[in-house]
Amino acid sequence: MSNFTEKVVQEFRKKVNEAFELQDEIVDTLCQFVEAAHQHVGVPSGRARGPRKAQKPRQKSGYNLYVRKLMADEEIKKLQHTEKMAEIGSRWRGLS
Repeated sequence: MSNFTEKVVQEFRKKVNEAFELQDEIVDTLCQFVEAAHQHVGVPSGRARGPRKAQKPRQKSGYNLYVRKLMADEEIKKLQHTEKMAEIGSRWRGLS
């Protein structure tokens, strides 16, 4: 049994004993179930336990820059959002 699994089982035993008055044999059986389930699931990887590293923001694509520029255009600002995107998309396709 791994150290992590041992700690989980010990904590489980402690919580069960605090909450219920059960015979030791029943608590032992419950702890065996917890141990078996924990071993089946496995120990979480370091990534699952630790904070994520900050990622550098991606470089903006040409399309992203084009959309940002056109969103500031007064003619585009008057349109509904879906119409804005349709208009910007058609203009983008017209450039190619």
